[in-house]
Amino acid sequence: MRKDLCLICYMIFSFMCCFPTAKAHKINQKNNVIEEQADIELSLDPIPDLTIETIRSELYSIDSLCRKGLIVLVFTSTKCPVTNQYTQRLNRMNKNYTNASVIGVYSNHEDTVQVIAKHVKEIGILFHTVKDFDGKLANQLGATMTPQAFVIDQNRIIRYRGPVDDNRYANRVREKYLQNAIDQLLSDQEITVSQADSFGCTIHLPEETAHTITYARHIAPIIQRNCQSCHRSGQVAPFPLMTYEDAKTWSTEMVSYTQSHLMPLWKPEPGYGDFKQTRRMWDWEVDKITEWVKSGMSYGNEADLPVLRSFDNSWFLGEPDLLVEMPEPYDVPADGEDEYRHFIIPTNFDQDMYVQAIDIEPGNQKTVHHVIVYLDTTGKARELDAADPKPGYARFGGTGFDAQWLGGWAPGV
Repeated sequence: MRKDLCLICYMIFSFMCCFPTAKAHKINQKNNVIEEQADIELSLDPIPDLTIETIRSELYSIDSLCRKGLIVLVFTSTKCPVTNQYTQRLNRMNKNYTNASVIGVYSNHEDTVQVIAKHVKEIGILFHTVKDFDGKLANQLGATMTPQAFVIDQNRIIRYRGPVDDNRYANRVREKYLQNAIDQLLSDQEITVSQADSFGCTIHLPEETAHTITYARHIAPIIQRNCQSCHRSGQVAPFPLMTYEDAKTWSTEMVSYTQSHLMPLWKPEPGYGDFKQTRRMWDWEVDKITEWVKSGMSYGNEADLPVLRSFDNSWFLGEPDLLVEMPEPYDVPADGEDEYRHFIIPTNFDQDMYVQAIDIEPGNQKTVHHVIVYLDTTGKARELDAADPKPGYARFGGTGFDAQWLGGWAPGV
């Protein structure tokens, strides 16, 4: 994950709080700010495997992040002056620890996705950031202040709860509670201070309201991560799904195709390994789309929309080391049946080459269903090409001779 990745938290769980919420506060004379007075005991039970969603709508599980190292959740705010004074300290911490990832959690009701994105950019936050919708994460962990840190180990057990350090002013810090806890955990030492009272600003959780599924909060992120790579202008899909109006127009088709699992296109069955760039739509995502359509397709709050994906139409795997092209273009008829055609593309290698990956860039995205790449060292393909008056040669079900299979490609995969 990139260091500047921004995260929104999506919880799909219901369980008892890990901690009772601290209600009492006092004025911290050293920092001249509010400080919590918490009487709690850290639980030794693992937290559930939560799912977090970026403001660009990518999904990650807490368990997968924990397997890579410690997770440091720091509850933060766009408006708290104390929290903003910790930006550079947390940036350095996230950079210095390769086995610990800092994640900022925004739980205040006024901190919308768009407000968070602006705040991250303006003050230069380089660690991950999370939007805690409905305050569920704060309630489950017992978070009451910003900034307030929680360190979660590789077993998903919370090992530290408290402030980052003992002073809002970096030059006056004497006790580095969070850094010490991380260092001791990474060194397999006992944590000397596992919890302390946090100071700064209180968290303002949203009031409980009736749950309404909206396009901005729930449906746009699902469409963005599952559909828009193909359902946009100039791509292979027959219609776009880039806006609210697009989603309303094609709502019946979205429900039908997602419920039948015909879309998005993804062949591997669950349970046979974890793949990168997985395009499987989860059952809860399918249910969300169905419920949204049935409930009247509410738009919701525009501030909840995810940050728009940027499509630059460049090579999906990055700039290739070698570019080979068809010797001449091929004109596809405007109508008729699907056509299976083989084109000969010379490589002109004078030595053996090892191929790590293949990417294809069709001249017309809307006409190419898939591409299979074969390797011919016999000259048979050239003979078949010469016998066909058009570029390449037509054949269904293989090359027509014993060729070596090299790779394949399909739109959106």
